[in-house]
Amino acid sequence: MKNILLLLLSLNIYSQTIESYFEIPKDYKRIIQSDYHDWIISREINTKDKVKYFNGQTIDGLGTDYKAKFVYNIGKRNLHQCADAVMYNNARYFFDTKQYKKISYTFSHNARVYSYVKEFNVFNEKTFKKYITMVWGYCGTWSLQEYDTVEIDIKKMQVGDMFLIGGFPGHAMSVVDMIENNNGKKKFMLAQSFMPAQEQHILLNPNTNNVWFYSVNEIPWSFTAKDLRRFKNK
Repeated sequence: MKNILLLLLSLNIYSQTIESYFEIPKDYKRIIQSDYHDWIISREINTKDKVKYFNGQTIDGLGTDYKAKFVYNIGKRNLHQCADAVMYNNARYFFDTKQYKKISYTFSHNARVYSYVKEFNVFNEKTFKKYITMVWGYCGTWSLQEYDTVEIDIKKMQVGDMFLIGGFPGHAMSVVDMIENNNGKKKFMLAQSFMPAQEQHILLNPNTNNVWFYSVNEIPWSFTAKDLRRFKNK
């Protein structure tokens, strides 16, 4: 029994969460904005291993481009890209909190509203996997921008929002944590997937080499403040 426990500890030594692993800068504090905020910072992350593509190949950049990756199965097909990671976070939260009716996204090619509760009568890991795989295959940045999100004033940013440029392919990044100092100055943390399909990872600010961003201008992509959006189902 002792050997089994030691093995489990060794396997999980790098299993962390955003809340447990990342240091908050001096004079800043985390103010939990919502149940979603509390949920996402409690999700398991891996801080040791490189990000992997869907085919198992690894991606360099651990410690220079990204700091950690979220732990969940992205499948073995080239599906889980940038918008798919954003939708996964949103859908997984509603699944975990049993808000099944809110799990709904719109297909890009025909504007079909694809609802979890209308497609399945049983709500479990098996049906969720089938559902989210379809979402990954038929939804994307364009459908997110066109149908499923609204523009948000950057001064009103919340965890769960995204920076989004809709298109083919376009790009999207999720806001996964925020902190604030006594003067109201805020910093935020970003996560993304990319092409080809790969694990969702937490980005490093190229200007500071830490995970906190202060301005949209620091993001390693051509976003502007007007690209901040929020799910309609939030």
